[in-house]
Amino acid sequence: MTLKVAILDTNALENKGSYGRLVGLLRALDVSLPHHEVTVYHRYYDVTKKERIEDLKKYHPNVKIKRHPWYNEKGSLIATTLAYTTSFSACLLKQVYGKFRPEKTTLFGDFDVIIDLNLIEPDRFNDKKIDPVNVFGQLFALLSIWNASLSDKEVVICSATIGPYKNPVLRSLARRILNNVSLISLREEFSRDYLESIEVKKPKIQVTADLAFLMESDNDVDPAKVSEVFDVDADSTTVVGICPAAMMNSMLPEDEYIRLISEVSDFLIEDIGATIFYIANTFQDIDLVDKIYRVVDNPQKTRIVPFSASATEVKSVIGLCDLFICSRFHALVASTSLGVPSIGLVSYSYNKFHGIIGKMMGQEEYLLDIDQTFEYGAFFNELRLKSEKILHDKESVRANLLKNCASTKEQALVNGYLIRDLVLANDNATGD
Repeated sequence: MTLKVAILDTNALENKGSYGRLVGLLRALDVSLPHHEVTVYHRYYDVTKKERIEDLKKYHPNVKIKRHPWYNEKGSLIATTLAYTTSFSACLLKQVYGKFRPEKTTLFGDFDVIIDLNLIEPDRFNDKKIDPVNVFGQLFALLSIWNASLSDKEVVICSATIGPYKNPVLRSLARRILNNVSLISLREEFSRDYLESIEVKKPKIQVTADLAFLMESDNDVDPAKVSEVFDVDADSTTVVGICPAAMMNSMLPEDEYIRLISEVSDFLIEDIGATIFYIANTFQDIDLVDKIYRVVDNPQKTRIVPFSASATEVKSVIGLCDLFICSRFHALVASTSLGVPSIGLVSYSYNKFHGIIGKMMGQEEYLLDIDQTFEYGAFFNELRLKSEKILHDKESVRANLLKNCASTKEQALVNGYLIRDLVLANDNATGD
């Protein structure tokens, strides 16, 4: 029997972290389901973006990619909201119609299971930042799961971080909608505790691990190639990767954050003799990387990794680093999964960073929180000292990361087996 799987994705063709999660899920399904067909419904799908599609198909040639049925990006927030509402409503009506006319094919009628990779967007709505855009994102993320659940198919929220919902209306809505899905797999224990606190009890809930740990680096990228492209000998110099995040402005003014990264870069260049690789992990961070590059005192000792590089290529570049300083969660997943000594600068999604990188990967010592108590001088000094310490202990840090990563990858693969067991149990119950 061939199982048909629908994946509701967000922006994996543009966001390297989302791409890593998608590729990880595909790998988990390949291991657990020998006979299956996958269709990815993508938020930003554009037939002109062939390089991203081709990169995905290089590793998963049989995957179908289609436009997401109700996400509709139109540029401005107002235009997007109107387009989204229209397409969402049309899909909703089709789902309801299918309930009254079961002989008609519903929106997801041909699939055995629907997997939501949209997360519940905890990064966009939490106790740290509340604004209309984030509330909008949260609302539609929840309504999207509800729309999918009307298909009467098995709906899975896969490898997610959920909560907290400070807004009582959204919290109540989350409780109702999440209790209607079949399975919720989580990437850390904080989310499980939170779901228990808001009384989400009906679906099977299990802590696994982040799927992006399963994304391999690109074997075609080797030190010689990097040396040629970036004009640096990775074998004879200390290479430090730095991945900033524009969303750090939720806690720190942009100019102060730029100052922090540029001065840390200069310290590493002047005192350690390092070459710096700047990496933008999402399109939101491209301008920020450029701003940092323009104010650093030693630009001749810095390199910018092109955003056009694929996620697997970027992961390979990260793998050549002696130290990785990172404000983006999934870039930190990439570095720690390769055993690269890493320091996380955390101002959003504390549960993800501390629950996964801190607890699962044993790197709590090297997570530095940027919060309301931030004081520039003290923080810079701590970052400098942590950088020196982790470089001094890099071999033991690397060994510990690789040991922890092996078990974390096994936990990530569990996502595939949970989905398999869910679908097979349903087939047995219905007699199919």
